[in-house]
Amino acid sequence: MLGPVLGGLITSALSWRWTFYINVPVGVLGLFMTWRHIPQIREPIVKPFDCIGMLQAGGGLALMSFGAEMISHNTRPYWLSAGLLVTGAALFAAYFRHMRHYSAPLLDFTLMAVPTFRLSVTGGAASRVAVGALPFLLPSLLQIGFGLNPAQSGLVTFAAPVGALCSRLYVTRLFRRYGFRNMMMLSGFGAAITCAIIAMIRPGWPVWPLTFVLICSGAVQAIQFSAYNSIAYADLPETRMSAATSFYSTFQQIMLSAGICIAALTVTVSRIVFRHAEVTSFDFDAGFLVTGAISLLAVPTAAMLAPNAGSAVSGHVSFEKPDESSMRNI
Repeated sequence: MLGPVLGGLITSALSWRWTFYINVPVGVLGLFMTWRHIPQIREPIVKPFDCIGMLQAGGGLALMSFGAEMISHNTRPYWLSAGLLVTGAALFAAYFRHMRHYSAPLLDFTLMAVPTFRLSVTGGAASRVAVGALPFLLPSLLQIGFGLNPAQSGLVTFAAPVGALCSRLYVTRLFRRYGFRNMMMLSGFGAAITCAIIAMIRPGWPVWPLTFVLICSGAVQAIQFSAYNSIAYADLPETRMSAATSFYSTFQQIMLSAGICIAALTVTVSRIVFRHAEVTSFDFDAGFLVTGAISLLAVPTAAMLAPNAGSAVSGHVSFEKPDESSMRNI
């Protein structure tokens, strides 16, 4: 929660480089606290590390991410970006062939056969595009479009994590009362609506409307990812939890990065199409609208869940109207 505020203050008082330097002591502290307090628990059967899969999947994802980043900023030469994307895709295709014949693959796509896990990954992917885009679009809009300095921008964006923290007080009760399916659909609509509202706010307006929208956006995001992160593992056997965690966290980071790339590409295309000499608030508005539309794809994905999906975790009981055959049996 303090990240945007501290980042803005550090950038204003010192320079942007110090926002990276500050992570060194924080990282060292995190390592020490992990070593001191986290127990060293190992699986009884240690499977061999998938070195070939690491080179193929890791290399493929890295090359595709780098190529997408270059394209999103209109970086030349274009053939280099295209070459990175094609090479990365070829490496990842090779990983799929390798995965079929390896007993303990690095990323186990057979986990997608579990409906709740599959829908959490696919629905969460659409939502995380918008979440990944927000830290790029919002500070840029506030500083370039609205003329705020980094410290002021950090104070405004602080509203989103405040909303997330407040909503977590009620998340458990919401899931128990309405179930994962309904809350995931509702929060999917909410995420798209908040992106659209942010795009409607114009430079020169008071700060409080944007602050209120960001509080709502943070609350919606907290509900979304509490749902996705909980239901993903609801129906998985304990023996597959380790593989599922690796798979889920990998694609979570990929989609957050994809959100930044998509947002940057939208801003770049908008600037070129409308012939703006420099990036304007209108270009950032296009970024919010596109990523908000992508996040809306999470709604039909959530609708595929059973009404009582994840009830073992949430405690939700679905009351459905019985069919005629069951009534006759009664």
